[in-house]
Amino acid sequence: MSWSARWGGEEFTAAPELRVDGWWVWLSAPVAREGFAPLTGDGPWVRAVPVAECGAVLHRRTTARWRGVPCVVVGERSEGYLLQDACGDAPAAIALGFEVTEPGVRQRWVPRGEVEQLQVEVRTVTG
Repeated sequence: MSWSARWGGEEFTAAPELRVDGWWVWLSAPVAREGFAPLTGDGPWVRAVPVAECGAVLHRRTTARWRGVPCVVVGERSEGYLLQDACGDAPAAIALGFEVTEPGVRQRWVPRGEVEQLQVEVRTVTG
């Protein structure tokens, strides 16, 4: 899952934050930009702006099926995907080898070749 925001005619990686005065997003740029501060010595560079100043705030997530089970892709490496079960049936997911990583969350690494119907969902949150 990832967030991005359109601001000033460009799209940036973003992280939403709820503040006392409403929703803001932290914009992230890989190189130095005017008005952005370095997060570390060599970047990334970040800037917080109110959501109202953004042309859009977008949420992306990759969904898939593994052995017929609907899942969300939460990680990736060369040999496979880290899937989070989205079926809502904890006993069935655990029987398939998903591990409880925190209450209500079940995940498991699976080989790339076993994952089907990969698709990216993009939702406009505002804009």
